[in-house]
Amino acid sequence: EITSHITGFLNRTLRLLEAGIKPIYVFDGKAPQLKGDELQSRAERRQAAEVAEREARAVGDEARARVAAALAVSHEAHRAAEAA
Repeated sequence: EITSHITGFLNRTLRLLEAGIKPIYVFDGKAPQLKGDELQSRAERRQAAEVAEREARAVGDEARARVAAALAVSHEAHRAAEAA
């Protein structure tokens, strides 16, 4: 099995670290299938937070509504922030 690309990646990372540079790696693209359960869990938590926000606003609890709103950041809002 060819792993030279991994060795090169690790060697480059080590050289950067030795030079005092902290590299940041961004992995772009669709999430792997193994992450499906985690993505589903996040979606459920986001939906629960949206419900909690609506309920808090309905009873006039603005502080609790703001906390719930912060927890319910949508995919669309996240993508818009990335694009900015």
